[in-house]
Amino acid sequence: MSKYILSMLLICVASLQAVTIDELVDKSLASHTTLKVIKERLKSADESIKMSRYFTNPELSFSVNDILLDDPLYRSKEPMQTASLSFKQKLFWFGKRDASTDVAKAKKASIYSSLESAKVELARSVRVGALELYEAEETFRILQEYRRVIEQNIELHSSYTSTRSGSHMGLMSAELTLSQIKIRLERTSSLIDNLKASLRYLTALDVERIDMSSKIRKPDSLQSYKKVLQNNKAYQLKLKKSALTKAQVAYQTANMDADPFVKLSYTYRDGFDDYVSFNIGTSLPIYGSEQSLKEIATHRASEASLQAQDLYLKLESTLAVLHKRLLEAYSIVNILDQDSLPQLEHMFDLSSSKISSGSDLFVYIDLLKQKLTLDEQLIVAKSSYYKIEAQLKALTGEIR
Repeated sequence: MSKYILSMLLICVASLQAVTIDELVDKSLASHTTLKVIKERLKSADESIKMSRYFTNPELSFSVNDILLDDPLYRSKEPMQTASLSFKQKLFWFGKRDASTDVAKAKKASIYSSLESAKVELARSVRVGALELYEAEETFRILQEYRRVIEQNIELHSSYTSTRSGSHMGLMSAELTLSQIKIRLERTSSLIDNLKASLRYLTALDVERIDMSSKIRKPDSLQSYKKVLQNNKAYQLKLKKSALTKAQVAYQTANMDADPFVKLSYTYRDGFDDYVSFNIGTSLPIYGSEQSLKEIATHRASEASLQAQDLYLKLESTLAVLHKRLLEAYSIVNILDQDSLPQLEHMFDLSSSKISSGSDLFVYIDLLKQKLTLDEQLIVAKSSYYKIEAQLKALTGEIR
């Protein structure tokens, strides 16, 4: 009775330590450094938007004219001896400030889209990493169970080796199988440690066990995935970058018009009247640099648009492949779970009744190895189903 109570307590403790994949995803999204880095870029982008409305810094200059070399301090000999303080300001004209603001906003939209894309990729990495850990832990658990069964049978049938050659051969087969299982247990244990370390980096959590309470369901149709494929975050990022290049074309188009400037000067003269002068002028875009910059921006906009189209075609192809693999994994799980394993389980029960009388240990071990293979295939098939489902979530832009 006490052993039963202890076992139940251990199960309860293990259940409390188990964590769901969605909980791991939420923790990763809340704490991972990569996302914090992009959020800092967004703050910088806000400052860039504000700065796009500013004029360039004005120029302030001081000048002294007609300095006499034989008497530099004598400043009242003639009216040409002046000291001037000038203020010059370049003015953005022809919608350039608006175009500059549009570029800054498009850059921010692109950064925000990269944040969403990073979230999806992070969630996918967490899901796949957690599923790999689940697969390894389930494999380790199955191997432990088979090790225990084989050890019990070796202990039970050791007495037959002295009288029955068949039992001796069966016992040798069991011992060899046990050695192989022990080797695999060591390798799987190391793999579990490595996978836990990877999840610790992604989630900042020490994960003890993955709670996989969700059941495998029949996959949705390919068409239902196609309807939301445009939500793919990498594709959305390409569209935002394309919008940015178009905003840059508009800016370079506005930049082809020259910016005027105004200049105001106050001139002081010792012994003569002071005066104020006002100048207005503009740069002369006569060498074609602005036109070349516009052409460069136009080509980059065309390139970005084509890249977005190409990515979408690639996503459609990837979606079809992943959906086919999902259907395949679903079918394999059903075959193993409903056909192969129940049949082998029945054969296993029949062999187990014979083995209790001390015969057919060799056949029993062979069936045991077949059952182990099928159990592992079922674990891999279930894990593959969930992994492909996680990839499809990422492909259609789902985070949770």
